[in-house]
Amino acid sequence: MKKNSKLFVVLLTLILILGTFSACKDKEESEVKDLPKVPDEVQEVKDKVVNYATDYALQLNGEFGDQLNALIASNQGKDYLEYSNMLEKLKSIQNEIEAYQVYTLIDADKNDENYNVIINTDKDTDEDTDEDTDDFMKAYKLEGAITDATNGYPTASLSAWNNNNNQLCWSAYAPIYDSNGNITAILGIDYPCPEIKDYPEWNRDSDQWNKMHY
Repeated sequence: MKKNSKLFVVLLTLILILGTFSACKDKEESEVKDLPKVPDEVQEVKDKVVNYATDYALQLNGEFGDQLNALIASNQGKDYLEYSNMLEKLKSIQNEIEAYQVYTLIDADKNDENYNVIINTDKDTDEDTDEDTDDFMKAYKLEGAITDATNGYPTASLSAWNNNNNQLCWSAYAPIYDSNGNITAILGIDYPCPEIKDYPEWNRDSDQWNKMHY
């Protein structure tokens, strides 16, 4: 009788475990099905901008990363001796791919949820004053794609957005390394994506946004 009781307990335990596993699997499959499918045209935009961020960040690794470290350590901001040359380097990237903005970000304060702009080409400048929209060390709202880049993974944002001129753009981020192999900053690229006009659910500034975010 005791032997049968033990066998019953073992079988009951196995049934409960299998039932729990099946329920979890069904829940995961249900959650996956609830995620909106990314249209091919939208995925092409994401892939394009994240490839740009990845390729150009690789070009900035090493010397440019070292210069970023020196710029930050100097506390001189835009008065830093090499600042203008570094800005021109980002502007050459901006012009080459016709991006709206190319910029670098750092996490200056680990205790807040913002990053900080260090160098910004800012194609949305005022044509009369030529003043930057984003000033040196201005707070930049953190998003999951930036976090991914900080962890070493180039990533595109999950949705497009409207810039200051109400132009559709998609952002992507990639890590910039110094000569010692340390991530010194994040390269950000805001790239035009007029084709997203046909997919308003993928524009976070649209009333039809699908709420995809990190």
